[in-house]
Amino acid sequence: MVAVAQTTQPSRELFERRCLELAALFGCGANTYADLSPSYREFFEISGYARVCAMLVLKDLDMGRSQRSIAIKYALTRDQVRFIQANAAKNRNKMRGVQSPETI
Repeated sequence: MVAVAQTTQPSRELFERRCLELAALFGCGANTYADLSPSYREFFEISGYARVCAMLVLKDLDMGRSQRSIAIKYALTRDQVRFIQANAAKNRNKMRGVQSPETI
């Protein structure tokens, strides 16, 4: 029998709280998830928890928080935080026209 790794899904309440934090970054002043416009809610539902947290993770990294503390805060693994950080760096380089070592 093969052991299956358990992954914990964040609660609905936590998901909605993170959605409100992200919406606040975009200037939305909603106090509850239900107060968000339908387009915001649809975007968040389609995106999922990890992607909603990605922008919040980048904001916290820019503020100098450690990967470990961010992983704990957002209930993500450190590998997920590292992946978000690496993807952001790769995308910044693409926008600047810098080639990554893999493509050279």
